[in-house]
Amino acid sequence: MIKNGGMQSCVRAIGSVLQDKLNIPVYQRPYRWSEKHVSQLIQDIIHHQDKSSYRLGTVVVHDKDGKLDIVDGQQRLLTLSLTVAAMKSRLPKIDVFKLNLEHGEFKNNENDFLQSMLITNTISIENLKHNSVIIDQKLANLAEDELDKLAHFLVNACTVVFITLNDLSEAFQFFDSQNARGKSLEPYDLLKAYHLREMEHEPEQVQIDIIEKWENEAKEGGALKEIFDDYLFRIKKWLKHEEGRYFTKDDVDLFKGLNPDDKNLPPYFLLYKMSHHITDDYNQDNVRKIDEQHLTYPFAINQVVLNGRRFFEATQHYVNILKQLEDHPDLKEYFVFSKQDGYTGEGRKGDQYVKNLFKCVLMFYFDKFGEARLKQAGLLCFLWAYSLRINLQTLQLASMDNHALSSKNLFFKINNAIYSKDVFSFIVTPLTACRATKMGKIKQIFIDNKLLPNDK
Repeated sequence: MIKNGGMQSCVRAIGSVLQDKLNIPVYQRPYRWSEKHVSQLIQDIIHHQDKSSYRLGTVVVHDKDGKLDIVDGQQRLLTLSLTVAAMKSRLPKIDVFKLNLEHGEFKNNENDFLQSMLITNTISIENLKHNSVIIDQKLANLAEDELDKLAHFLVNACTVVFITLNDLSEAFQFFDSQNARGKSLEPYDLLKAYHLREMEHEPEQVQIDIIEKWENEAKEGGALKEIFDDYLFRIKKWLKHEEGRYFTKDDVDLFKGLNPDDKNLPPYFLLYKMSHHITDDYNQDNVRKIDEQHLTYPFAINQVVLNGRRFFEATQHYVNILKQLEDHPDLKEYFVFSKQDGYTGEGRKGDQYVKNLFKCVLMFYFDKFGEARLKQAGLLCFLWAYSLRINLQTLQLASMDNHALSSKNLFFKINNAIYSKDVFSFIVTPLTACRATKMGKIKQIFIDNKLLPNDK
């Protein structure tokens, strides 16, 4: 074993590792390995089984008062545990699983390793069930003696570099930088890890519930990537008068702020701290059991981020706002166009950029003023955003970015408005001609609002 400060590392056999009582912390992604990943792992083990040893990567754990939290290597370890369980079910009389390993013998339960981790994430459970069937099918083609040989090789000769960290911040640094294998972490993965660390004092069930909601939005078809990449990131950057093109790991500090439970907070943060605790006190009052009311924290895109639970609540809040705006009856005419409208350029990349710009500025208005004059605001936001499309034959991401940062932009007007009526002194500059093609109804809306001459 090699020791370096708060880190210890050694090479351990898979059979030894699978006897540890390991825990999957809530900041981890769900188990998502696909059939392709599972098949490749088993094929690699079969292919190398004549070697004296075979390295299966690295496992990183955080020693949290004797409890080992998996920081890196979860996907592979869970798959290996399924493989061992499948082997044990077919080889009940073979001694390979009763070897004197580091912490004693394997028990009779086929899934001791999985059971010891108390997996509760529904996505993980479903994927584990599916991959268990896949593994059974992959091993079914092996004769008993072949499976016996493979089992001995897996348990005794397959190894990992096992790294134990005693410091939580070091564990998160490992988590933040685990790009060597598998899918590279998205910026919002890093934010999830950071803000979970900021809410360690919260009950574990609260953390589990938050991550379940987060992961539901993170999976394919969810809105997590979209809400950060296309909306929150861009709005925040434009309000700071900075480019808002691509959300990368270098931008995650934009979504980090202060923890309301910290001491020695700056005076300006008292307003947020009061709102935080008053909201909780209101919702936890016994009277809520009678009136069944619920108070939502008053989020605002341009406010200081509250680290921890409020960050996750804010993310879900803006996912909900986006859906609410897209489905709002007073705004439908700006979101839905039919072939009869003659607007056949909607699928072009430039048109998608403009639509994103429109939804960003509309979201910012709604975030500040809610339903007040919303139909009127929808038209103003639409005209300001789509004037860019009308005025340009070719429209790129940089065009959208520059429009949002121009000296005359609607974000600036909304940001400085005290009342909703103040926003409507903003004047969209009339255009002399429509330089874009296939605009149909869009062009007509500009003509109807005297922003484009009628060239009929």
